[in-house]
Amino acid sequence: MRILPASFKTLLLIGLTLIAYLPALHNGFIWDDDASLMKNQTLFGWSGLHELWFNPLALQQYYPITGTVFWIEYQLWRLDPVGYHANVLLYGLNAVLFALALRKLRLPAPWFAATIFAVPSGDGRIGRLDHRDQEHPFHCVFSWEHSRLPAI
Repeated sequence: MRILPASFKTLLLIGLTLIAYLPALHNGFIWDDDASLMKNQTLFGWSGLHELWFNPLALQQYYPITGTVFWIEYQLWRLDPVGYHANVLLYGLNAVLFALALRKLRLPAPWFAATIFAVPSGDGRIGRLDHRDQEHPFHCVFSWEHSRLPAI
């Protein structure tokens, strides 16, 4: 049996994720997105970027990395919702990092498990912009780096 290279599996997994969440790419803003984006005064200038990091009350919850990502995206897309739905790509990247972590742990079928992870679960978090903090690839990257540390 021929084994596919990891680069091909990576592209395939990201492609499957994009296909699975294609309907979300056409969404507008929903639920709490108005508070996170449209009414969020911290996105409109450089002083807001400072507020995101140094004022814990600048947003509904203190998530400076997520707020900074929103700030950057606002500078790029303004209030065009299509640009903000790049979180679908982040989710696909998260699935790839999940597969790599499972492979590093020598668990069976890591790419299959990551595909199941990437398939829509119906919870709507990927289509919602304000829940981006819950699917950041940073979580997998930090877990990956943590697994490289020697045991104490």
